[in-house]
Amino acid sequence: MAKIIFFDCETTGVKDDCGVWQIAGVIEALGKQEQFNFFCDIFAEDEIDPVAFETNGMTDAKLSTFPDPKDVHKQFTKLLGRYVDKFDKTDKFIAVAYGADFDQRFLRKFFFNCGDKYFGSWFWHPWICMMSTSALYLRERRHELENFKLITVAKHLGLCSEGDADRFHDALWDAKICQAMYHRMANGSKEDFSRIGFDDDIPF
Repeated sequence: MAKIIFFDCETTGVKDDCGVWQIAGVIEALGKQEQFNFFCDIFAEDEIDPVAFETNGMTDAKLSTFPDPKDVHKQFTKLLGRYVDKFDKTDKFIAVAYGADFDQRFLRKFFFNCGDKYFGSWFWHPWICMMSTSALYLRERRHELENFKLITVAKHLGLCSEGDADRFHDALWDAKICQAMYHRMANGSKEDFSRIGFDDDIPF
């Protein structure tokens, strides 16, 4: 059975010179499911776009309280190693994200900055992008959506309510929305979200 990781990250901006401060998601593998939610400081050379902090609610002061990124990298790869043997070329995660190219690009850079050149040992290429998948799924209703942001698509699919608006831009919440989208579209029917823990409270 496929090993799947639903992934999202929060960053200090969208440009390549920005950094990652939250890495979160859900693993479905080996007959079980596990959530992860890591916060880390950025590297000294990483840039900060103030607009990004306005969007996700982060501050310089709070960022400085998070662990060193290299320590978080060790914890994250230890978690991945419980499910995947990075030395086995046939054993990798199928990675799923909304706007997957963005998350893959920043995670790959995070690994590189941590001195790890083996990012590709963990994840199959290409990643599954739920933005593109949603565009196909909603092709006959695309005109009903004012934009294709994650929150807009999630509301249109009935995966969240107006009261959930403030929960977006938390990486774990966004990853769980992505997981719900995947199961909705892969199964062709409404998923039992209680089974995937969708109703759990997500701390931010």
